[in-house]
Amino acid sequence: MVSVALHGWLNEDVLQEFEHACEPLGTRLWLDLSQLLGADEAGLRALSRRAAAGIRLVGASPYIQLLLKSQAAADAVMPPGPPVAGRARG
Repeated sequence: MVSVALHGWLNEDVLQEFEHACEPLGTRLWLDLSQLLGADEAGLRALSRRAAAGIRLVGASPYIQLLLKSQAAADAVMPPGPPVAGRARG
């Protein structure tokens, strides 16, 4: 297993670098979120996709845990992607 530590903010600006670092490792990866201060919607979705693929997210602060739960709940109501005609996004 390989551990990758995230520091600061995971947002759209750094998402490509994050994906590039994680992709070759597949599910042999733990993401250490203990130094993650926050994430935008794109960053939260990237973390959720990784978790759904079997990657362990460890060390998340209560704030990051709340963000992840909130994003999962929002996605359950309105899945990611373009709005469907007649349905307003969020």
